[in-house]
Amino acid sequence: MSFCKTLLAILTVGLCSSLLSADTILDDFSVGSFISPPFNFAGGGFDEDHVWAGYRQFIYPSRPDDPAILEVDSSGTGSLDFDSPESVEALVLSYYASGTGNRNDPPTVPSLDFSVPDAAVQIYFGHYLEPAGTAALNLFVADSSGKSGGSSIFNVTQSTEPFVASLHIDSQQTGLDRSDIAEVGISLIGIGNSVSLSIDKIVFVPEPSAAVFSCLLLPVLAFRRQRK
Repeated sequence: MSFCKTLLAILTVGLCSSLLSADTILDDFSVGSFISPPFNFAGGGFDEDHVWAGYRQFIYPSRPDDPAILEVDSSGTGSLDFDSPESVEALVLSYYASGTGNRNDPPTVPSLDFSVPDAAVQIYFGHYLEPAGTAALNLFVADSSGKSGGSSIFNVTQSTEPFVASLHIDSQQTGLDRSDIAEVGISLIGIGNSVSLSIDKIVFVPEPSAAVFSCLLLPVLAFRRQRK
């Protein structure tokens, strides 16, 4: 019986590890150091373990004398940092399975499966400081055929502590192949004056909690069955 328990424990650890590793890094900002200007950046060839399909794109409206600074600091664990003394209309981050910035090109990595209701893109903020109020965080996605959809808005409020924002595809969205998402865009809209923000990583999580809870429950159920 002890051998069976040991074998079950080993199998459970392996299963839980595979579930936990099912998350897909969209960007952990540990590669591709960058500092603005320019205010629009698109580039590929990055390590796919750190940037989805090795390609990222940043866009935010600006003026030639704009004092805002957008920086990817790949030293240490990596982060995306944005600081501006003036209001900014939007900050947009985009990622493509094609690795080219064109959704019509063939994918170089597997598409993302949002078919599970809890599937989400999670943005790990290091901090968000904006005395003027809140900004709206939104998710844009498109499948391989070009059909697009979006998410409900997540209101980002001021915080000096790290926090996680989770974005799901709107449940009312129709005509979109949720199991074949080839483009992901994240927009932060209505950024106020004197903003300072940092993002540590952006991750796609196919099944945030249910799968992990189920795998942790397996040894408990098996032990109870053995006792009977």
